[in-house]
Amino acid sequence: MLPELDEIAIRRRALGITQDKLAKEVGVSRSLIAKLETKKADATYKKVKNIFNKLEELEMTVGKTKFITVGEIHNANVEYANASEPVYAVWKKMGPNAYSQLPVKDSGEIVGSITERSISKKLLELDSVEKLRNIKVRELMEEPFPTVSAKTSMVKIIPLLQTCQAIITTERGKPVGIVTNADVLDATMKIIR
Repeated sequence: MLPELDEIAIRRRALGITQDKLAKEVGVSRSLIAKLETKKADATYKKVKNIFNKLEELEMTVGKTKFITVGEIHNANVEYANASEPVYAVWKKMGPNAYSQLPVKDSGEIVGSITERSISKKLLELDSVEKLRNIKVRELMEEPFPTVSAKTSMVKIIPLLQTCQAIITTERGKPVGIVTNADVLDATMKIIR
């Protein structure tokens, strides 16, 4: 026997997903999810069962990820750019290491960030790699990445990673690692397997 249809909305909201996301996960229309949640439509037993099965699967995944801390998934070998370094040198360092962003330090303190996006944007403006050689990181750097305690739940940083490319993890106020969307996805994929 299946749970009551009004449980769909309750469980979906608890997971923090939209009707559209649930619909895509199950392979049904968003309007069907909306109508089922408001009891304005009937659906086949199979479709409703698939919806509850997907909710259960998502709940199990989220439940497991709540206990993973960012300190367990961060990259502890943080590479930094120096504010006085030429952008070209940093760009060459990023490529082979597959870094798409780096925190920027000046006098031992994190003062900003530099990303592939900001470098490529400047390259388009200059229309010359040669001109990029003379520009210092401080001229291109963006705001520093946000910081969170290494003990923070991985699930709590996902919304933050929607607006920034990386997060610096700290212990006792000192940087100890960096986390990106790729790290979160890797950790989640290990749970799902």
